[in-house]
Amino acid sequence: MEDKRQSPRKNKPLSVAFSFFGANEALVGLKEFSGFVEDISLSGVRIQIVDPYGFLYGKELSGKIIKFSMPFPHLDYNLVSTGIIQWVRGDNKNLNQTFSLGVQFHNLSTTDCQYLESYMSSNYGDHNLLWDLWNQEVKP
Repeated sequence: MEDKRQSPRKNKPLSVAFSFFGANEALVGLKEFSGFVEDISLSGVRIQIVDPYGFLYGKELSGKIIKFSMPFPHLDYNLVSTGIIQWVRGDNKNLNQTFSLGVQFHNLSTTDCQYLESYMSSNYGDHNLLWDLWNQEVKP
Protein backbone atom coordinates (compact mmCIF):
# COMPACT_ATOMS: atom_id res chain seq x y z
CA MET A 1 0.00 0.00 0.00
CA GLU A 2 1.37 3.40 -0.98
CA ASP A 3 1.95 5.88 1.86
CA LYS A 4 0.24 9.15 0.89
CA ARG A 5 1.10 11.09 4.04
CA GLN A 6 2.20 14.67 3.53
CA SER A 7 4.09 14.89 6.84
CA PRO A 8 5.44 12.44 9.42
CA ARG A 9 3.08 11.17 12.11
CA LYS A 10 3.75 11.04 15.83
CA ASN A 11 2.09 8.96 18.52
CA LYS A 12 0.76 11.77 20.70
CA PRO A 13 -2.43 10.73 22.54
CA LEU A 14 -5.26 13.25 22.79
CA SER A 15 -8.97 13.08 23.32
CA VAL A 16 -11.10 14.21 20.40
CA ALA A 17 -14.79 14.92 19.90
CA PHE A 18 -16.40 15.17 16.49
CA SER A 19 -19.69 15.38 14.68
CA PHE A 20 -20.62 15.10 11.04
CA PHE A 21 -20.74 18.34 9.14
CA GLY A 22 -21.91 19.69 5.81
CA ALA A 23 -23.51 17.55 3.14
CA ASN A 24 -23.52 14.30 5.10
CA GLU A 25 -27.34 14.13 4.93
CA ALA A 26 -28.43 11.50 7.47
CA LEU A 27 -25.30 11.80 9.61
CA VAL A 28 -25.51 15.55 10.31
CA GLY A 29 -26.83 16.17 13.78
CA LEU A 30 -26.79 12.46 14.60
CA LYS A 31 -24.74 12.91 17.75
CA GLU A 32 -21.31 13.88 18.91
CA PHE A 33 -18.78 11.07 18.98
CA SER A 34 -15.68 10.93 21.12
CA GLY A 35 -12.47 9.04 20.65
CA PHE A 36 -8.74 9.18 20.98
CA VAL A 37 -5.98 10.26 18.66
CA GLU A 38 -3.76 7.30 17.79
CA ASP A 39 -1.28 9.36 15.79
CA ILE A 40 -1.14 12.87 14.44
CA SER A 41 0.73 14.97 11.88
CA LEU A 42 0.50 18.48 10.49
CA SER A 43 -1.76 17.20 7.72
CA GLY A 44 -4.03 14.76 9.52
CA VAL A 45 -4.88 12.45 12.36
CA ARG A 46 -5.84 8.84 13.01
CA ILE A 47 -8.77 8.66 15.43
CA GLN A 48 -9.98 5.56 17.24
CA ILE A 49 -13.67 5.50 18.16
CA VAL A 50 -16.10 3.00 19.62
CA ASP A 51 -19.69 3.13 18.39
CA PRO A 52 -21.50 1.05 21.04
CA TYR A 53 -24.97 1.48 19.53
CA GLY A 54 -24.15 0.88 15.89
CA PHE A 55 -25.02 4.35 14.56
CA LEU A 56 -22.21 4.22 12.02
CA TYR A 57 -21.44 1.91 9.16
CA GLY A 58 -17.69 2.09 8.71
CA LYS A 59 -17.45 1.57 4.97
CA GLU A 60 -19.78 4.50 4.32
CA LEU A 61 -17.70 7.00 6.31
CA SER A 62 -14.94 7.58 3.73
CA GLY A 63 -15.27 11.01 2.16
CA LYS A 64 -17.49 12.37 4.95
CA ILE A 65 -16.70 15.75 6.51
CA ILE A 66 -16.38 16.03 10.27
CA LYS A 67 -16.10 18.97 12.63
CA PHE A 68 -13.73 18.08 15.45
CA SER A 69 -12.38 19.46 18.68
CA MET A 70 -9.01 18.49 20.20
CA PRO A 71 -8.01 20.17 23.46
CA PHE A 72 -4.34 20.82 24.16
CA PRO A 73 -4.65 21.40 27.95
CA HIS A 74 -0.97 22.12 28.60
CA LEU A 75 -1.12 24.81 25.90
CA ASP A 76 -4.53 26.10 27.04
CA TYR A 77 -5.85 25.79 23.49
CA ASN A 78 -8.71 23.89 21.88
CA LEU A 79 -8.19 23.16 18.19
CA VAL A 80 -11.59 23.24 16.46
CA SER A 81 -11.70 22.65 12.72
CA THR A 82 -12.99 20.37 9.99
CA GLY A 83 -11.52 17.34 8.30
CA ILE A 84 -12.30 14.78 5.62
CA ILE A 85 -12.33 11.06 6.43
CA GLN A 86 -9.89 9.51 3.95
CA TRP A 87 -10.07 5.90 5.11
CA VAL A 88 -11.78 3.65 7.67
CA ARG A 89 -10.58 0.45 9.29
CA GLY A 90 -12.62 -1.43 11.78
CA ASP A 91 -14.98 -4.07 12.97
CA ASN A 92 -18.60 -3.99 11.82
CA LYS A 93 -19.48 -7.42 13.14
CA ASN A 94 -20.42 -6.67 16.74
CA LEU A 95 -22.39 -4.15 18.73
CA ASN A 96 -19.33 -2.32 20.09
CA GLN A 97 -17.96 -1.31 16.72
CA THR A 98 -14.40 -0.04 16.91
CA PHE A 99 -13.10 2.06 14.04
CA SER A 100 -9.89 3.83 13.13
CA LEU A 101 -10.54 6.87 10.97
CA GLY A 102 -7.85 8.50 8.85
CA VAL A 103 -8.79 12.19 8.78
CA GLN A 104 -7.13 14.83 6.60
CA PHE A 105 -7.24 18.29 8.14
CA HIS A 106 -9.15 20.89 6.14
CA ASN A 107 -8.55 24.64 6.44
CA LEU A 108 -6.45 24.76 9.61
CA SER A 109 -5.72 28.35 10.57
CA THR A 110 -2.16 29.61 11.01
CA THR A 111 -2.78 29.69 14.76
CA ASP A 112 -4.06 26.09 14.72
CA CYS A 113 -0.92 25.00 12.86
CA GLN A 114 1.33 26.78 15.36
CA TYR A 115 -0.35 25.08 18.32
CA LEU A 116 -0.29 21.74 16.54
CA GLU A 117 3.44 22.09 15.84
CA SER A 118 4.03 23.07 19.47
CA TYR A 119 2.08 20.04 20.72
CA MET A 120 3.89 17.67 18.37
CA SER A 121 7.31 18.92 19.45
CA SER A 122 6.46 18.78 23.18
CA ASN A 123 6.95 15.92 25.61
CA TYR A 124 3.24 15.88 26.39
CA GLY A 125 1.06 13.05 25.21
CA ASP A 126 0.22 10.24 27.61
CA HIS A 127 0.11 12.78 30.43
CA ASN A 128 -2.36 14.83 28.40
CA LEU A 129 -4.57 11.82 27.72
CA LEU A 130 -4.61 10.76 31.38
CA TRP A 131 -5.79 14.21 32.46
CA ASP A 132 -8.48 14.18 29.77
CA LEU A 133 -9.73 10.82 31.06
CA TRP A 134 -9.61 12.10 34.65
CA ASN A 135 -11.62 15.20 33.74
CA GLN A 136 -14.26 13.10 31.95
CA GLU A 137 -14.74 10.89 35.02
CA VAL A 138 -14.70 13.68 37.62
CA LYS A 139 -17.18 16.03 35.92
CA PRO A 140 -20.23 16.64 38.15
